[in-house]
Amino acid sequence: EKRGNSLEQKGSRRDRARQNQKRLKELLGPTKWRQWKRSKKTVGTRRERQQILRGLLGDETYRMYKQSKKRQGGSNQMKGGSNQICTIMPSMCNQNGLPVRTMVPSRIATHRYTRNPNTCMGESILNRLIYADDFHSKQKNKWKGKLASSSSKDKDSYHLEPVGSSDTQSISKRYYIPNYTESVTFDFEYLTIANNSIDGNADINEEATVRDLSIIVNRRKVSLGKFPAINGVKSGSSITNGIKWTRKIGKKEGKTDNEEEMTKYEFHIKIPKSAIKSNGAMDVSLQVKLLSGGNSDRVAFDNIFVHSVLQCDQCQRETSYSLETFESIRSNRNASGWTDGRVENGGSKLTKFLGRFSLGEKTGRQYEIKHMPSYLRLEFDFYEFGTWEGGHKKKGRDFFNAYVDNEKMTFGYFVSSLDEGGRGDTTDGGIRWTMRSTTRPLKLLSGSESHHLDQIHHIVAYIPQSFYIDDE
Repeated sequence: EKRGNSLEQKGSRRDRARQNQKRLKELLGPTKWRQWKRSKKTVGTRRERQQILRGLLGDETYRMYKQSKKRQGGSNQMKGGSNQICTIMPSMCNQNGLPVRTMVPSRIATHRYTRNPNTCMGESILNRLIYADDFHSKQKNKWKGKLASSSSKDKDSYHLEPVGSSDTQSISKRYYIPNYTESVTFDFEYLTIANNSIDGNADINEEATVRDLSIIVNRRKVSLGKFPAINGVKSGSSITNGIKWTRKIGKKEGKTDNEEEMTKYEFHIKIPKSAIKSNGAMDVSLQVKLLSGGNSDRVAFDNIFVHSVLQCDQCQRETSYSLETFESIRSNRNASGWTDGRVENGGSKLTKFLGRFSLGEKTGRQYEIKHMPSYLRLEFDFYEFGTWEGGHKKKGRDFFNAYVDNEKMTFGYFVSSLDEGGRGDTTDGGIRWTMRSTTRPLKLLSGSESHHLDQIHHIVAYIPQSFYIDDE
């Protein structure tokens, strides 16, 4: 009987796996499905494969797909998720109500949004990433703090350490939150880095280092707990001044180059709209106060992500203005509408894309905007090919910029061998953008210089009405 139950469980798991593969194949389509199958063979870690899948599906479709896998209801529940996607993005679906063509690599797309409360299907269906800071690119992204690394061998081990007096230190940054936001979620990792030679055998109440961690949002201060340098703190949650927070139990993260022991805590903070200023400004400070012990131990922050949550009565219907994948452009032909519309075929891994462009070259086009949407979303993939010497002392740093009218978006400098990870900022004119790497540095383009790696970055920019008030 036990053997029969075991075989039945294996069969049900196998069936669910087949259903998940079938749904994923429908969402990706033939071309991207082949790209996904190839990436599973060539990309090493599961995290990197998931980043590639997220880039192929797009953020919204990827989130729906992951939610459907967690449920036990199988295809019926995924169908509901697909209908939800099609309600928000009807232009991306077929007659059966299934997404057939989500955003694909080498894409440049613009969308308009108009208010339509009837499209709401849940209490909260839109959760958009608006800022991302993981410090892999060794840039602070306007944070006030000190960059540091826990390992000289790991290029992705950079984090941000607080600055200030010996007893009270902090990191801080000003965000600008879109006016349609109902609430904000603020996620980050808190690292305690203990010097074992001093605190390894110390009693917490007497000699070991203990610090109090607080978050301050526009002068609203919330204590997140007291943290010893060595012993972990259990998970917890609370709500203070309308700000709700949860904390996962601390996990050991190995040791630094100096044999210091690291413990990581993950925080999820929900900030209400009432805590945000009328102009959208949100000043966030993460403050650490020394309660006992010495200063030989350190703390740090990493992977800081901010999401904008839209409640049901704030939902907006999305309509696509333009979708350009450049796949239909014939060889030696230019893409219409672009000032320099050269198109290149990057082979089986990349297919066709706009470019390549060298140092100092540029391209652009004009879009006609009708019906005065609430705001526009522009998204595209940036392919980092060849020699990028972001940290070269003599030759200078290599930057990539984009312009909407005369408003400049600076995406920072790039290094060929470095994973730039996540970045985000808001321009003086109110354009808010985020950038995330969808692949790790690897050889993508055949024929490029053998000692340089390539990488794909997905960029999303939200453009306010003031930029297209004259319909273009």
